[in-house]
Amino acid sequence: MNITIVDGFAPTNEQAVAAFEQELGCRLPEDYRAFLLEHNGGQPELTVFDINSTLMPDDQSMIHYFFTLDPASEYYEIRDEIKVYTDETRMPPELLPIACDPGGNIICLGIRGEQRGKVYFWDHEFELEAEEMGDLYYNVSCCSPSFQAFVESLSPESELNYE
Repeated sequence: MNITIVDGFAPTNEQAVAAFEQELGCRLPEDYRAFLLEHNGGQPELTVFDINSTLMPDDQSMIHYFFTLDPASEYYEIRDEIKVYTDETRMPPELLPIACDPGGNIICLGIRGEQRGKVYFWDHEFELEAEEMGDLYYNVSCCSPSFQAFVESLSPESELNYE
């Protein structure tokens, strides 16, 4: 996987990833699994991505950090993020929080069903509207068909569209 991490976490291993998958009750998509084994989260050098939102067309965001499996991490530990975001009223259960942007939005990975393998943007600004409508996907936009494609689409901050 071609991604440069400029600020990372302690390495992980196959045992830790397999244990995490057992906790989730599913195997992670192979491209994301490989990313965890190689990098275990961290801050990427290239950060900008297109949201592809129907709520905010042509909008972009930035990866602040990819979450880690490192239990000693004070911030950005994926299990902590799961506890915060994946209950029955906040985020669809098929989605796994894998990263955050600087504004508190979450980048997710589909781990079950037809969402499996796809990367999504969960917009906290529209969370209440989603709750009111009873639609956990109201504030969720598909950014990429796969984690690999998502990583390959990242661009430098100098290409961020401020419009």
